[in-house]
Amino acid sequence: MDQVTFDSWEKCIETVTKYYKDMDVFLKLYKGSDSRQIIFGCYHGGVYYDNRLDLTDATWQRKTSSKLTDCPFKAKATYSKKTKLWTFKGETVPDHNHEITENVAGYSAARRLTEVEKAIVRDMAKAGVTSSQIQTHLKFTTGNELTTAREISNEKAAARKEFLSGRTPVQALYDLISSGGYTFKVKLGDNGNLKALFFSKDNMLAFSCRCKYVFMMDCTYKTNRFGMPLLNIVGIISTFKTFNAGFVFCLPKKKKITNGLLKHLGQLLSLNS
Repeated sequence: MDQVTFDSWEKCIETVTKYYKDMDVFLKLYKGSDSRQIIFGCYHGGVYYDNRLDLTDATWQRKTSSKLTDCPFKAKATYSKKTKLWTFKGETVPDHNHEITENVAGYSAARRLTEVEKAIVRDMAKAGVTSSQIQTHLKFTTGNELTTAREISNEKAAARKEFLSGRTPVQALYDLISSGGYTFKVKLGDNGNLKALFFSKDNMLAFSCRCKYVFMMDCTYKTNRFGMPLLNIVGIISTFKTFNAGFVFCLPKKKKITNGLLKHLGQLLSLNS
């Protein structure tokens, strides 16, 4: 790769790693990479050595292996304060001490999702699409045949953790419905714990007022670690299409609380009619 300039640290890394990836060479950043320089090394660079137990050849029982072969390949990019640009200088050590394999499925770097693919995964996960279906979609839209369902599940877990931001799922749900666009009612216990929660989207509640004569209700269990069943209230329109009229989280075997929340729904339908 010839000398090239980039306007950002991220763009430099993305372009250089993609260039070498197309040649089945996977790069990683070496120690010493900072705001002034980026040192690229081969994926096989370095030596694995983990002897925290101070074992000897006689006491070492497991025969372990590693992909690290102490490959000397290195490339470098530097930052100029005058031009405020990153310049890829090229390969400082162009040689590899291993064969360049064409079977790259075993490299975690080859299975890694790009930023565009991460956005696709997160959007489809919001719609409730399974990891295997997302994997098939990526295969036909982006040509990514290496990413497995495991990487997709990891990205979904990362998105969920980012959304929760240290909150519990119940806290995140309450923050969502209390931010606007929902009608809700909360029942708390004496110690402040959640006993029941009813919520309905405002546009679905308005729709329920027009189709308020027939509703179907059923509980979905095992939706959370607290054992609180989710009561799904479904309405039906004249064309036999269904819509979600509301949801109720309630402690099991608490019929009085559940009936109270259902009466609250009835009052809402009467007021908005």
